[in-house]
Amino acid sequence: MAQRWREYAQAACTLAVLGGFLPGALLFLLAPQGAGPAWVATAQAHGHTQLFGWVGLMVLGVGFHFLPRLRSARQLDPPMTGWALWLLLAGIASRLLAQPMAAGGQSPWLRNSAAWVLVTGAWLELAGCTLVLAILWRTLRDGPPLRQMKAMTRVMPFFLAGFLSLWGAALVNALAALQSSVVRYGIYPASSMGAIITLMLQGFIVPISVGMSARNFPILFRTRMPSMPLLWAGLAIQVAAVASSLLGVEGQVLYLLAAGLFTAGLRLLEPRRPRPRGLLPVPRDPAQLLALSAYLWLLVGALMAVGGRQDAYRHALGAGFATLLIFGVGTHLLPGFGKQQVRSRAVTWALLVAGNLTVLARVAPSAFPWLPGHGHLEVAAGVLGACCVVAFAWNTGLLGEVEGEGYRGRIGSPGA
Repeated sequence: MAQRWREYAQAACTLAVLGGFLPGALLFLLAPQGAGPAWVATAQAHGHTQLFGWVGLMVLGVGFHFLPRLRSARQLDPPMTGWALWLLLAGIASRLLAQPMAAGGQSPWLRNSAAWVLVTGAWLELAGCTLVLAILWRTLRDGPPLRQMKAMTRVMPFFLAGFLSLWGAALVNALAALQSSVVRYGIYPASSMGAIITLMLQGFIVPISVGMSARNFPILFRTRMPSMPLLWAGLAIQVAAVASSLLGVEGQVLYLLAAGLFTAGLRLLEPRRPRPRGLLPVPRDPAQLLALSAYLWLLVGALMAVGGRQDAYRHALGAGFATLLIFGVGTHLLPGFGKQQVRSRAVTWALLVAGNLTVLARVAPSAFPWLPGHGHLEVAAGVLGACCVVAFAWNTGLLGEVEGEGYRGRIGSPGA
């Protein structure tokens, strides 16, 4: 089990590059030919891969390593976590490969076969997410009584909301795969896609990220201890906003209010606690600046949602908030999980600049349609995003072993 987190993280990075950012760039290279069925199907598969593959698998890998320690429980069962990974990988890969063929295949036999591979993959993902919930439930039942675990109970509502939303998104995905529009044409209905995206972005990614930030930011970045009442209030509003969106009631203003409460509750803009010897101040800590910029994009995404810029809102949260937070927090956590060191602080600085430029290049054309360079900016964003993920994987030791003395991303270590 010691390296299971590594397998999840490596799978997440591979899917982000090959199934997420690069296909996203390809979509805009092919955009002049028109948004035909194959284009729409590829766009849907690209978004699904980013949400369930890149962000989903990375969160699960970190969570499987992090939560048993937070709960003071036994390590997770390696065979169960391995089966969950392979079920999820099979489902995501099936969606990525089969959906474009189901929509744009030249022969009826190829389209029908691809459609049923697509359906099978969706149900494999649901099985994987169900196994994830079983693993987490077993972890919650283990260890000392919860009333003695204040650190766990403070953030547990965020994890419960997040993982239940993950399972709900997988259930909607599996049921939607059986609809005639998917079986016959390889295209998911817009209503189903909207529900899945809402559950993954606002139901899963945001609560999980806030819960882990509340626990880790004071340790990693020496931020002030979070105001849990503000965070709990934000979570209640966030859950209400997700529920209203699923019921067809506009909840964009609630998302903005929740994002503001999360930012205020985490006390991100307040001065850091007095730093011990060797701890970098904020302007010299690129990992913390990545995390801060992630929450800035959360606020921008909420503003885009209020303004009705749906594509900009989704990418501000997915490519901005989720991805930059992975880069920032992962730079500290992942090398520590493997008892290694970050290879280079310079690469982390590069991720800070290139990562934010990636989000800006992808969000700006959708937010401001009058800007010149449409298509070119989105292509550049896809290529640059893929390069950022490769650089992040190399820097944190997911690509090969880290040797020698490098920049330590853990708190209290030399240069951190």
